[in-house]
Amino acid sequence: MGRIQLENIAIVLSQPHFPENIGAAARAMRNMGLMRLVVVAPVNFDLTKVRRMATHAAQEVVGPVSYTHLRAH
Repeated sequence: MGRIQLENIAIVLSQPHFPENIGAAARAMRNMGLMRLVVVAPVNFDLTKVRRMATHAAQEVVGPVSYTHLRAH
């Protein structure tokens, strides 16, 4: 089995209720070297709160991919 390519991994948050959870996920992702964050139908998306919680990972959440529903593309 070959090495896992981190750029092929995406973290998907489905219907997160709190923007701080999106920021915390971005921060944890950065610590692990993951860069692709997908947010599906966020209940309350406040980019200011997301960035505040993301701290140094804010550049990764400047434009997270957002979808209205979770479906195979």
